[in-house]
Amino acid sequence: MAEGKLWPKNKTIADDFRIPLIPRAFWLNARHHFENDFAVSAILMSGLAVESGINEYASMWMSRRFGMEQSSAMKFLEESMDFRKTVELLSFVGAIEEGLDSNLHSVYDSRNRYTHIQTSKILGKMADEVAELRDARGRVVVASTVKDEEVLRTHVVFANATLDARGILDKTEHCLAHLFETECWKQLLLNVAPRKANSEKGGVP
Repeated sequence: MAEGKLWPKNKTIADDFRIPLIPRAFWLNARHHFENDFAVSAILMSGLAVESGINEYASMWMSRRFGMEQSSAMKFLEESMDFRKTVELLSFVGAIEEGLDSNLHSVYDSRNRYTHIQTSKILGKMADEVAELRDARGRVVVASTVKDEEVLRTHVVFANATLDARGILDKTEHCLAHLFETECWKQLLLNVAPRKANSEKGGVP
């Protein structure tokens, strides 16, 4: 295991009891996969962590705001909304902090690139780079762009996943912290109708 990959054991958002179990479990799995060099699965687990996290937050918010059962709110979200619509709704009504929506969408976009194997997006500018295979005398045997050569394309996809994973996990931790370590979430747990969230972590107006 490469040194420097581990998050500090004495300070991790996943240790906070306020985080619902499902997003917490996905986040712990994302960390475990990353620490064991499974970058793609770490990215997918990060996406599941923020997706389940936003549903937990939104369903709790709806139950307190509208006096409905959280299970009914969750069913509505799962059947009638998708991730982006839910994030946009929470942002519009001020139920999440300003700017958090962009980080949530960023994690979800990254998850989609690898879930649906959007190769061109994963390769990015490297797709059109030309790689050469030379013989023992230094003569070019094969010259091909990355996007047109299967072995090169595969190598770059997984190399980029490794590069992407740490940033995505950092954003995931940021998102979970800003959902579940705030005063707004504490109020929801205490069965208090939440007020509009402000832009500072941990506070409400």
